[in-house]
Amino acid sequence: MVIEFVGDAQKADLQAGGTKAWINNETQWSQTFTKVLQQMGYDGVRVHVGNYKDLEVLIFNPSKLVVIGTFVA
Repeated sequence: MVIEFVGDAQKADLQAGGTKAWINNETQWSQTFTKVLQQMGYDGVRVHVGNYKDLEVLIFNPSKLVVIGTFVA
């Protein structure tokens, strides 16, 4: 699987050390990646995997989550 970052996520990945850093210490990479995105003003990330229709949303601090509507599939 190839992981591709776009926009600010790409910048955060590079600041966290990129693929090599992720392979060497996934926990440290993840903490740095998250910290950089938070410093950029993000409260979470949306992860879309390949051509799959599913996606995952990761909220860095769930206490900041505010529901403003409902989703009907």
